[in-house]
Amino acid sequence: MLDELKNLYAKATSEYVRSRIREIAQYEFNLMFHPDNNLTMEEVRLGREHGKISAIKEYRGRTGAGLREAKDVVENYFIKYNLTFYGY
Repeated sequence: MLDELKNLYAKATSEYVRSRIREIAQYEFNLMFHPDNNLTMEEVRLGREHGKISAIKEYRGRTGAGLREAKDVVENYFIKYNLTFYGY
């Protein structure tokens, strides 16, 4: 979602449209990193820049979760927010 907003922002010519895109992006960002969500910004960054395994390792290190639980949490988060892992 945020990547799509970046593309729209680059194409927008009206300042009003750009301001609305910024508002939507901020809203989406706040939803993604709300304290009630399971992943931290670092875990998401690792997943997007280094792959699923890196995000799972970071999550397990922070929470002490088992491999299966960590894998499910990370994968479900990326699906929920329409994010892609590095290499996919």
